[in-house]
Amino acid sequence: VLEEYPLGLLAPGSAEGPGGARRGLSISVPTGANAGALAPLHVGSVWNGGVRLAQLIESGPLREELRGKLVLELGAGAALPSLVLLASCSCAGAGSGPLGTSSCKDGFEPQGLVISDFPSPEILGNIEDNLRRNVELLPEAFRPEAGTGRLHVVGHAWGDDVGTLLAAARAASAHASSQPTRSADEERSSGAADVDVRAIGGPGEGCAASSVRTDGFDAILLADCVWDLAAHEGLLQTLRAVLRPDG
Repeated sequence: VLEEYPLGLLAPGSAEGPGGARRGLSISVPTGANAGALAPLHVGSVWNGGVRLAQLIESGPLREELRGKLVLELGAGAALPSLVLLASCSCAGAGSGPLGTSSCKDGFEPQGLVISDFPSPEILGNIEDNLRRNVELLPEAFRPEAGTGRLHVVGHAWGDDVGTLLAAARAASAHASSQPTRSADEERSSGAADVDVRAIGGPGEGCAASSVRTDGFDAILLADCVWDLAAHEGLLQTLRAVLRPDG
């Protein structure tokens, strides 16, 4: 958990792409009619901890630790750390990643990624918008048009039933290990896509949380998530329920 770090470490347009073009992530926060109602959740800003966590991912060692892992980001807000994780794994540039990482190579991406925040349409929709807005910086396997099921956006209130989080983990893991990837229609007919999540690149299908059996996640990203003392118990309950014993 990282907090109280200075902003500005990941200034937009700070990296060069092919041909010297300036490249950077475009991030937005919820600004709709209900933005005021979301103020207690503090999703209207990109906070210092998220920026610092993103910078540590971009710099290399943390990204490499997440290579091939099933990753969950809780309390994602605008999902900057998740976006940087995916963008810094995408080898779009010649010899370097789109965020200027020099060690970028094929296979650095996680096995699967689930991005989560409070189950509000405005919050989850904004995360999905950020993913689509930066789609060209994402690894091909995590782009909406790929339909691989390795990337999911899931609403979850800490301490509530974790069925949808575990279902997303199960789906991402199954899709990452399946070759070749089947179409959405084939997944639905086989029951393999019977998951109640918002899947980037295809709609999630409903299922009872009690029917999900999974080991959970290898790694969980958290930034600026401990400021509310009243939320600590719920956060710990969720962490215990979804983090693998060896995670």
